Amino acid sequence: MFFNLNLIAFHLKIKQLIRVNCTYTEPDIENVCLLPEASEWPSIAGTLGGALDRTLFIATFEDIQKQKDCLPIYLICIGGQNEAAAFMKKKEVRGLVLPQSLTTLQVYAQIMSLFHRYNRIEDRLMQAMLTSKDIVSVLNICSQFFKNPVLLLNEALRVIGLCASYKHDPEESSWRETETTGYISEALLNSMDKAGLLPELEHSKQAILVDVPNYPKRLVANIFSNGHRTVSLCVDECNAPLTMDYAGLIEYIAQLIGTYLLTNRSATGHQPLSFVDCISALIQGVHVDNAELRGLLRMHGWSPHDCYRIAILQSSPSDSLGGTTHFNLDSCLALLNDTLSVEINKNRVLLLHAKAEAADNLATYSDTKLHAMQDDNALESSINQSAPTLPEAFCKRVTTINAMCSVSMPFRDLHMLQDEYRLALAALNLAQSQRVSTKKNDADHIIWYRDYLMKHVIELCKESFDLRCLCDSGIVALHQYDSQHDTELLTSLMVYLDCSSNLIRAAQKLCIHRNSLVYRLNRAQEIAGFDFERPGEVERILFSCEILQYLDSKNGL
Repeated sequence: MFFNLNLIAFHLKIKQLIRVNCTYTEPDIENVCLLPEASEWPSIAGTLGGALDRTLFIATFEDIQKQKDCLPIYLICIGGQNEAAAFMKKKEVRGLVLPQSLTTLQVYAQIMSLFHRYNRIEDRLMQAMLTSKDIVSVLNICSQFFKNPVLLLNEALRVIGLCASYKHDPEESSWRETETTGYISEALLNSMDKAGLLPELEHSKQAILVDVPNYPKRLVANIFSNGHRTVSLCVDECNAPLTMDYAGLIEYIAQLIGTYLLTNRSATGHQPLSFVDCISALIQGVHVDNAELRGLLRMHGWSPHDCYRIAILQSSPSDSLGGTTHFNLDSCLALLNDTLSVEINKNRVLLLHAKAEAADNLATYSDTKLHAMQDDNALESSINQSAPTLPEAFCKRVTTINAMCSVSMPFRDLHMLQDEYRLALAALNLAQSQRVSTKKNDADHIIWYRDYLMKHVIELCKESFDLRCLCDSGIVALHQYDSQHDTELLTSLMVYLDCSSNLIRAAQKLCIHRNSLVYRLNRAQEIAGFDFERPGEVERILFSCEILQYLDSKNGL
């Protein structure tokens, strides 16, 4: 069993005690003995061997002064107080200075008793892990080190293990929430966030003491795997005082049980879910617990109120033949910030993220969806304003390597991930079909779903209807007139509407005089009989035009 000086100081419970060069972590004391005379050092060194530097020696200040330069690394000095502390600090000795009223044998007996108690608990813990006891049995033994209850949290702050002695005031709202959801309460996490403790909780490789108002103190030590925090061992102050003096001990215990937990995942009854796994599961339509999703988002620095897009990055066929697919796609990803990448069905799928600009104006996030705001236009405007964008350098790189990137509409509800992925995939397939039919390999490489929305709706409708029955009869007549008389009345009408009914812009786009465009529009109106003043007329015309263009491309008319 390894100790550090702060833990020993805590258990000695001596008010006049002075700590010298002590650290809260680095538990590396495994033995204790009385300080020998200088002449006896060779024999002591031979007896202790490599353990000499991990042994805590006890002596009076008078005996320590006689040692001259033969001083150990760890030392408990009795008497001398401030003078002794200054002497030890100068000699770079780590130790404790105790009052003159104590004797070396009293202190030795007290520390040896502490060593024996902790060593017995450690033996029981090792035996439980070697015999693959369940996690509750292991945690029951761990709680004996601290005389306080212990629990285990996974990466998403879900409780995956709890000792049998864990008790809380049933009226405590945060504990009731934990019992109901299985996760650390939102209120506690918000308090930790205000105190700036969440980043430390996620990344710290040293024990931290969580001490926020209105909640019991909690000491936490993280267990890492492949550089990522997978499990956190926590001790809650319920039965006995809890201070940072226990930091070295909880780190030591976390190290002991770390391998057991990571190699015996079944012992916890729950497989910790990484953030990448969570997003991949949502894209593929697998249910993910809402509280776990919120926890993973929070630990990743994201929020349910933020804005997202799905993008599908697909390499060119020549990359596949040349074996440069991964290199080229990775070179594109290197140009993106705040993006998560997963591989789904051999597609590189990106989750683009942007922080919400005005979270106070957004809808609140529920367990099933983002509630609609009373003003739907305000919500849509807010989403569009904070929607993730693609950097120009990324777009240029995608074009250079002849890849294609299909981007979804912006959204906030991550439970929509599968649907948004399917929409982005539909736009990608439509763009590829368009490339084949037009034989244009220099078509747009960045495909926005919004630009293919109409085409996608038509693709879906064709399975249920004869598409011509969805067209406005006047627009069909106009289309037939153009075919018979080799005119461009329908094209002129579409361009005019695409230019938001701006005559000058539409005429410039068509490369004709403004008066010529006015004539064409009047003629089109005579044939089709449309009226822009009728509600929804413009939308009906554009939808009909999209259907006719689609049918023309498929030789349907």
